[in-house]
Amino acid sequence: MKYGFEIHGMPGSTERVVCYDVAGQMNESYYTRNGHIAIAMTLTAEVKDVRIAFGGSIPNQNIQPLGHTLIVGTFLRIANPTAIQTLRFINAVNGADAVLVVTPEYEVGV
Repeated sequence: MKYGFEIHGMPGSTERVVCYDVAGQMNESYYTRNGHIAIAMTLTAEVKDVRIAFGGSIPNQNIQPLGHTLIVGTFLRIANPTAIQTLRFINAVNGADAVLVVTPEYEVGV
């Protein structure tokens, strides 16, 4: 499988974020450097599938689940600081902790 990661700015540290049965939000330290918000972020689903939502929506695992599903091994590049700040996540299947591997991207010089 080939990945097409595009990095146009300066990559930050790659981190692992565990997704549990309750929707979580990323700690600011994952997407902020020297007071600047990342301009983009690459997310990869590891271990189990993950549901994500933006803009105040809260993903869930109900009978009518809410959120975009990132299937294990797939990645998503978000190129919008507001979407990065409002990103919320949850494991897609109750009781099956998932992991997001995240790499932020900052403007050159930040």
